[in-house]
Amino acid sequence: MAEVKSRINNIQKMLLLLNYLNARKEATIDELCEKLGYEHKELKRVLKIINFCGLPDYTPYETFTVDITGKKVSISFADDFKKPVQFTEREAIALLIAAEIFKKTPLGTSSSLEKAIEKTEKVLPEDLHKAVKEIIRRVNLKLEPSVEDEALRIIKDSIEKQKTINIRYVSHGKREFTERKIDPLRVLYAGNKWYLQARDHRNGRVKSFILERIVEVKPTDERFEVTRKLLREAFVEPISPVWKSKVTWKVKLKFWGEAARLMSEILPEENVCWLDKNTIIASINAINLNWILTDYVFPYAESMTILEPEDLKNLAREEIGRMLNNYERGEIL
Repeated sequence: MAEVKSRINNIQKMLLLLNYLNARKEATIDELCEKLGYEHKELKRVLKIINFCGLPDYTPYETFTVDITGKKVSISFADDFKKPVQFTEREAIALLIAAEIFKKTPLGTSSSLEKAIEKTEKVLPEDLHKAVKEIIRRVNLKLEPSVEDEALRIIKDSIEKQKTINIRYVSHGKREFTERKIDPLRVLYAGNKWYLQARDHRNGRVKSFILERIVEVKPTDERFEVTRKLLREAFVEPISPVWKSKVTWKVKLKFWGEAARLMSEILPEENVCWLDKNTIIASINAINLNWILTDYVFPYAESMTILEPEDLKNLAREEIGRMLNNYERGEIL
């Protein structure tokens, strides 16, 4: 028992030695003996073995190094033991502003980013929140679509020259191609998508067309006039369509692997339930099951399964059957 107490005492003295050196970085042998109660012979023995201290399976000198130069003892710790990086007030403000601006970009929709912003805001004094919000309000971020193709070039040119264009557009709900004659007004980014706002010649109203669904653009020589009324319609036209439906489907989809990670970033946290580190259940309220197929089922078909409703499963079977028939008939290359 006395031997155990002696060993514990030796370990405690050794830890005190490390703390003392770490606080001062350097001390003389006489100083250490006086402060920590060592005899010179005992201290020299401890200094020979102290570099072997640490958690398994650290090798000697991996966590820290104690050097003896003449009558002086010094210590240096590995980078792992350095204090964590702490932001200065200015750095935290800059990071917060950058994060808020990044939210407006196509890659900025993320629950992880929201959490990071929330944590950063907590370290700022209340009086600085107003200053940060004012700076963010005054920053005008000009975004451009990531793909500069021929169709986009024609659209931009037609907007500048106020010329009518003909487009081939994919309808979201019906998944049908429609031919439209439109007067393009502006290209803008909203709700994680690029839109073209234009007056549709079919009914004379300003509509928002999702840019990625425009599969073909043909220029014309027809010019149109941009009136105040037309601009007013463009700026009041809602970007995201407001769906009115008496039926709402409660959809549950199971994702795994990379698809699970992507869905957890896209969907709100309350719509995601993690079964394990690799699998989620996604709950979505939908007024259009075709939309679920095109946006959530087919793009991730290898890494997901439909749990409910049964109508969605039947719709998927029908659509897959239709596609197989088209392949067999050679209608799809």
